[in-house]
Amino acid sequence: MGLVEKLGIVAMVLSLIGGGVWYTVNKMQAQAAEIGQLESENQQLTATLESRRQEIAQARTELQMWRELYDDLQQGYKEITKERETMQRQLTKLQEQADVKEYMRCPMPDGLYQWLRQN
Repeated sequence: MGLVEKLGIVAMVLSLIGGGVWYTVNKMQAQAAEIGQLESENQQLTATLESRRQEIAQARTELQMWRELYDDLQQGYKEITKERETMQRQLTKLQEQADVKEYMRCPMPDGLYQWLRQN
């Protein structure tokens, strides 16, 4: 083997090594770009997730407020219903009394009717 052949082999080996290095560097740059993109997406997703968590917490707080308001309204409704039933029983008792029955059957005088309409 002559010097030219040895130089040719060395040049081929160096070109193969250079090609391998170039391929590795390009592959690493592509992977670094992909990692950067994935990190950016991860940051965006993390920010979105935190935003959603805050929205959920706010919605839960509002839901709890509405539940308490509904419970208060239901309690008020139950109290009004009890009062109405009590008043209805009292009215029924009054209507059963003889003097109230007589008063209810008595017609209203026209003058009193006119006075009530005007006032």
